[in-house]
Amino acid sequence: MEEKLIKHILKKDSSLSKKEAKVKAKKIIKAYNEQHKERDKKRDFKFRKDFEEALDKESNQTLFNYVDGLGLDE
Repeated sequence: MEEKLIKHILKKDSSLSKKEAKVKAKKIIKAYNEQHKERDKKRDFKFRKDFEEALDKESNQTLFNYVDGLGLDE
């Protein structure tokens, strides 16, 4: 992402050096991340919750398949 931003900054202002564009890009990225910190926390929480649920379902399915294979009900 940083490289694309640097390229865009240099395209917009060709008087900047690559080093100056890189500093500017880092500031933009930092500001963007700070601005969207709360949104990212919510997304991360939801992702982790969904991931844990999927793992639980897969674990239960594996357990049921194993128990079915034992033939305990015969």
